[in-house]
Amino acid sequence: MKKYLAHRPWIRVLTITFLCAFYIPNHAMAQSGLGAASVGRGGISLGSLDPLWALWNDLSGLKLPPNAASDSLLTHDRESSTRTKPQEQWRWQGLALMVQRSYGLAELDERLMSTVWVTSADSNQSSKAWGIGVYDTGDALFRASRLRLGWAKSTPNWSLGLATELHILSFGGSYAPLVSISVDVAARYRLFKHHWLITSVENVGASKLREAQSSYSPVASLPSRIRIAWYSEYALRYPIRQWVEASWEVSYEPQLRYGVEWALLQAQELRLSLRAGMANSPLTPHVGFGLERRGWSVQMAMNVHPILGWSPVMDLRIGGS
Repeated sequence: MKKYLAHRPWIRVLTITFLCAFYIPNHAMAQSGLGAASVGRGGISLGSLDPLWALWNDLSGLKLPPNAASDSLLTHDRESSTRTKPQEQWRWQGLALMVQRSYGLAELDERLMSTVWVTSADSNQSSKAWGIGVYDTGDALFRASRLRLGWAKSTPNWSLGLATELHILSFGGSYAPLVSISVDVAARYRLFKHHWLITSVENVGASKLREAQSSYSPVASLPSRIRIAWYSEYALRYPIRQWVEASWEVSYEPQLRYGVEWALLQAQELRLSLRAGMANSPLTPHVGFGLERRGWSVQMAMNVHPILGWSPVMDLRIGGS
C-alpha cells in the first residue's frame, strides 16, 4: 500500500490537502478558548484571568498587571502590593493540564500542558513573565502538535504579550510531516477600574505550512485572525464578570461571543464559580463551573453544537504561589 501511494503523487497531494483542510478550521476553533474556563464562558479566550491559560488564549494576561489588590478580578496574581524589594524575584505560577473530547470523538481529543514563571523588580510598577506549553491532538493517522513559547510585560494600566509557536503536522504512512513557525501578539489596556479593552493578532505575517526536509512550495496557510474583547466586573450580591469578544478571520464568518461568570462562593481563598456563554455561527451554548483554591483549581465545561453534539473539557491547575 505504501509503495502504491509513493508512486502516485496526486494521491499524496490530495491526502495532505484534505488533512490540512481538517486541521486548519479545528486549529482556529481550539485557539478560541483552550481550557474549561474559556469554554464555559462561550469559548472566549481574551481576558484570561489565569496566566497558565493565557499562554494559549491571551498573551496579554501571561503576567497580569500589578496592583492586583485594587482589582478583585485579578485573583490569580498572588503577588502582594507591599513587596517592594529592588532585586528581581522569580515565582513559579504552576502547571496546567487539559483534556478535551470534541463532539465525543476520541480521534479529536485535545491534550495540553503549560507552565509560567514571573519576575518583577518593582511589584508596583512593572513585571515580566515567560511561559512554555505543549499541545497535541489526533492519533496515529493524523496528529497536530504545537510547542509554544511566550513572553509578556505588564504595568498597572497596560500589558503586552508575544509568543512564537512551532506547528508540526504528521501523517500515517511514509508522508513527510508539515512544519511552520508562527508569531502572535496581544495587548490589554485599562479603560477604567474593573474595565479592560483587549486585542490580539494571531499568526502575524501569515505563516505557511511546508514539508519538512524539503524545499517544496507551501502546502497551506495557517489561519490569521484579529480579535478584540471588552472585559468588566460588577460587585453585586455575587461578583459578576462579563466578556464580549469579536473575531475576524480570512475565509471564515466573523465570530461574536458572550460570556458571564458568577462567583457563588469566595471565602478563605476558596472560590466556586459558575459560567455560561453563547457563540454565533452556529449558535452554540456553553456552560461550566470551577473550584479554585490557592495552589490548585479544577474546572469543567461543555458546549453543545446544534449538529455535531457536545464537547466536554476538563482541566487541572496545580502548584504556584
